[in-house]
Amino acid sequence: MTMTMKHPALRHPNDRGLAARLLSVRTMVLTVLTLGLIPAMFLFGQSQANAHDVLVDQTPHNGEILDTAPETITLSYNNELLDAGTGTSIITVSDADGNDLDFGFPEVIGRDAVLTLGDLEDGAYRAVWTVVSSDGHRIAGEFFFGVGDVTSDDLTALQEKTASAGADQEESQTDEGDAEKSEDNASQLSPVAITGMAIAGVGIVVLAGVMFWRKSKRSL
Repeated sequence: MTMTMKHPALRHPNDRGLAARLLSVRTMVLTVLTLGLIPAMFLFGQSQANAHDVLVDQTPHNGEILDTAPETITLSYNNELLDAGTGTSIITVSDADGNDLDFGFPEVIGRDAVLTLGDLEDGAYRAVWTVVSSDGHRIAGEFFFGVGDVTSDDLTALQEKTASAGADQEESQTDEGDAEKSEDNASQLSPVAITGMAIAGVGIVVLAGVMFWRKSKRSL
């Protein structure tokens, strides 16, 4: 009795097609993984770009009431400030009536902005500051402090008065200014919108890959 041996290449004539399909599926998987990394890298870069320097210490502190007038206001940040000359950093002090007191510009010393004060009478004060952080972006803030016969209620009243004045000023903006602001906001995609579009794109690619794999499996 004679037995006929089949050559392995004749046993599975579709081996080459199967290998090609598996390679295509592998390529599809790698493509999906790559597309998933792109938005993650983009959002990481955005978060890094938005991580501006921050105020880490100050004298006087916000809400502090001093027995005697301070000689200076010192603001300390987590990185060295950029100093491009007079006016790069600004600290403005105003009294309870909203009058700005002229003490000039602060001196930038590494991470600190130091404003030398003149004589301050007893009362509640508001300090508004703006500096250029190490990444080149301008940051700003404000705080309140008191000198002498002042209570925390006086500081709260000044803060509320300032907030009310700011709200009135915002409401007085022209319709043209509001329209320009809306147009600028519309032209920018938020990170949430970008993430949503990226997820939708990856989902479409994954769905196409699954359909291709199922079609390939049925044809085997």
